[in-house]
Amino acid sequence: MKKNLKLILGILLIASVSFGCKKLLDVEFDADFKADMPVSIAADAEPDSVSTAKNTNQDWYFFSVSKTIDPNDNADYNKYADKIKDITVSTITAKITNLSKPLSVELHFIVFDVSNSTFVTFFFPVTPVFEGKTFTFIDEDGKFDKIKAMFKDGHMVETSCAGWTSERGVTFKVETIYGTKMVANPLN
Repeated sequence: MKKNLKLILGILLIASVSFGCKKLLDVEFDADFKADMPVSIAADAEPDSVSTAKNTNQDWYFFSVSKTIDPNDNADYNKYADKIKDITVSTITAKITNLSKPLSVELHFIVFDVSNSTFVTFFFPVTPVFEGKTFTFIDEDGKFDKIKAMFKDGHMVETSCAGWTSERGVTFKVETIYGTKMVANPLN
């Protein structure tokens, strides 16, 4: 009986050490995925009569841009793509850069999984914009979890930004950044 007990304890000890060692080999890293989308509204652009911001008695000019992100373009992600255990989407931001003149914008974002047609949306009401203005996406209704699944599965992720500006004859860039934390295990 004592021999059986020692054998069982020995097996349990080896199993727990093996499991613990495997977990010790986990690699944690940050991976940012970016979608840079240039916007240009011509000086002779016609105002959009269906703008939701029309109640300001100001003309509004529609734009729509998109960019597809391939997770494998990120070197760290690509290195561990088939060994990723977990992903956390920690932040999503959109930053306005290369702004040619001050304006106000209304923004609508769609994050779309090209492989299985799932998507999430984000909305920012009319806001004055300056160079470097950052919009922070809020995780509500499990939206970040849906985006996490897109990246974890290695799917192409299309970011679309549409909206209206208070000015025409303007250019700027919408830099969308998905900040993620990943855990991978080379033994998986």
